[in-house]
Amino acid sequence: MNMNTSRRAQLGDVLNAQRIALEALEVANGENHRLTTEALARQEEVPRLKSELEECKMEKMEAESLRDSTLAENEYLNKRLQNAEAEFVANFHHTDAYSSFSSYFTSVGH
Repeated sequence: MNMNTSRRAQLGDVLNAQRIALEALEVANGENHRLTTEALARQEEVPRLKSELEECKMEKMEAESLRDSTLAENEYLNKRLQNAEAEFVANFHHTDAYSSFSSYFTSVGH
């Protein structure tokens, strides 16, 4: 009988270990299912995110192009302004207004 009791105890331990292993397997299976579901949901977002990325790249290129053309236009306008100022100063010295202007400042002590 003693051997029978020992054998039953061993079988009980084996069954208990199998039950614990089965519970752990069920928990792992549930976690695997959850992670798989999350991964699939993220995978479904990939095309939308790629599309958004492409839109952002296009907007960036357009903004850079606009910036470059604005800088070029600003440089062109600055050169035109400098040329106009130089021409004005050069022509102003040859006018009656310059003489009047110069006389005025000389008379007021500047």
